[in-house]
Amino acid sequence: ASEFHVTLWNLNFEGNDNNTATDKASQEVEFIKEPIEFTKEFIKEPMEFTKEFIKASRQIYKLISMNPKVSTVQMADSMGLSTRQVLKYLKRLQALDKIARVGGRKMGEWKIIDEEYEGFFDRI
Repeated sequence: ASEFHVTLWNLNFEGNDNNTATDKASQEVEFIKEPIEFTKEFIKEPMEFTKEFIKASRQIYKLISMNPKVSTVQMADSMGLSTRQVLKYLKRLQALDKIARVGGRKMGEWKIIDEEYEGFFDRI
């Protein structure tokens, strides 16, 4: 079995040498105050560029272009996802100004604002 030892300084102890333990501790604190620079070793992929989101957004665009009055429940059924996940994707697309909801909650319809995909499925 291996042993692990830690030596802790007693800051209340005053030795015979000129530098007391408190002076040593204050010197170490000053040393630690120097700025520490570091870089992140990983970068998280932005949420709007994940594979799942891109795939889901294409499916949402297709459903909206086929029927602008499609509901989130209908989208979830046809995409095979939960309603909550579809709502998250719709909210993210709205935050990115890719789609917009025109009208009310029941009688409203979805509109695709994204220039890249607007009318894409009509051209196929």
